[in-house]
Amino acid sequence: MPEIDRKPDISSIAPLTLPGDRQLVMRVMPMPADANGNGDIFGGWIMAQVDVAGAVLPARIAKGRIATVAVNQFVFKQPVSVSDLLSFYAKVERVGRTSVTVKVVAVAATKDDAVAKARSERPGLVLADINLGEGGSGIDAVSEILSSFDIPVIFITAYPEKLLTGERPEPTYLIAKPFLPETVQATVGQALFFHPAAREAAA
Repeated sequence: MPEIDRKPDISSIAPLTLPGDRQLVMRVMPMPADANGNGDIFGGWIMAQVDVAGAVLPARIAKGRIATVAVNQFVFKQPVSVSDLLSFYAKVERVGRTSVTVKVVAVAATKDDAVAKARSERPGLVLADINLGEGGSGIDAVSEILSSFDIPVIFITAYPEKLLTGERPEPTYLIAKPFLPETVQATVGQALFFHPAAREAAA
């Protein structure tokens, strides 16, 4: 039985840098029902998502029915929290006559990741949650992003009362969890249509 450290020290873990030869195959956000008593996401839930993500590239190659035969290794670098945005990157390692070997890497976005990505990519719109788990505050991330440039922001959260305080960033668009995909689609359309900066970028 392996020893379990319930409060692992992850301060010395270097940020994961992804090589450019992997493809983004899936993104998913864990919910409170996926967490254990300590607030961390169940490892089994993450493993199930990796299984789904690992099937994307083989399905394109096989163009037919596929099944997971074996998983060689799972390595968990750090805990995943509720509302972390998990991105799954995959790479085909080997293609045989009856099998395809795929390596999958999952990355949880943090406040610093979001701010750095926004500044480098200059997106036309931001979808944000107020809770990034261990990765920090979505409110703080949006504040830093808006200090650099003006873009429309849509908050998606289970705690809307924490945003309606009269302080910046007070959202023009707010979607409460649980939500329908159609609601997000309609709200994105409104934000892009009515926000001056987004309209100028689209012109």
